[in-house]
Amino acid sequence: MMWLGHFYASNLLWPLLRKTSRTPNTPAPRVIFEAPGQQRLPSISDDSSSDEEDLRRSAYDAEVCSEIFRRSKTSLLLGVRHGLAERIVKRHHDNIYALAVQPSKNLADAGSQYRRDSHWQPSDLCDHILDTLSKDTKFAVRSSSRIVLYAATSPDVENKYLNGAYLVDVGVPGREKDLAADPSLGPGFWDISERAIKAVVGKDAMVPWDHEWVKSPKEMAA
Repeated sequence: MMWLGHFYASNLLWPLLRKTSRTPNTPAPRVIFEAPGQQRLPSISDDSSSDEEDLRRSAYDAEVCSEIFRRSKTSLLLGVRHGLAERIVKRHHDNIYALAVQPSKNLADAGSQYRRDSHWQPSDLCDHILDTLSKDTKFAVRSSSRIVLYAATSPDVENKYLNGAYLVDVGVPGREKDLAADPSLGPGFWDISERAIKAVVGKDAMVPWDHEWVKSPKEMAA
C-alpha cells in the first residue's frame, strides 16, 4: 500500500514535474521515496496468558512485522529503480530524479559531533534546526533526516547521476537483496501497480506517463 500511494501521487504530479524540469535555469526536480523502517511492535498480553504464550506471541509479531517491512521495502525499490528511473525517466528523457532512501537505524549519532563538510550545504542548516528542535536525548532527529536532506539537496545526485539509487546514508548506497535486485520483475510489477490503481480508483484514474502539462488560458495567451 505504501508503494501504491507513492506511485499514484507521482503519476498525477509527473506532468507538472516534467514542465518544471524543462524550465530554463531550474534545478531538476527530485522525487524522494522513503523506504519503511523496521518497527518493533509491542506484544499485547493479558493476565491469563503464560510467559510461554507471551514469548510465542512476541515471536509471531516480530515475524509478521519483518515480513511487512521486507515486502514494503522490496516494492518501493522495484518501483523506483526499475519503474520510474528506468521505465519513465530514461524512456522519455526526463530531467527528473527518483531516489529511494532509508534512514539509518543507528541512533548513536546523537548530535554531539557535527559533520564538518569541506563546504557548506543547505542540509547543514537543516541539521542544526532539527537538532535544536529535538527534545529526545536518545534520538537525534538529524540521524534519520540527514539522508533525506542529502537526497533532496546535494549536488551529488546530478553530478554522479544517482537516478534510481537506493541510499542508506550520505553517499552510501544500500544493498538490494533478492527480489529488489531483479530487473526482470520490473515490468510485471509496474503493470500490476497500474492495474491495482485503476481497479480501485477507476479506469481513467491515471495520467498517461507521456502526458505533457496542459497550459492554462493565461499561459497560452502570454
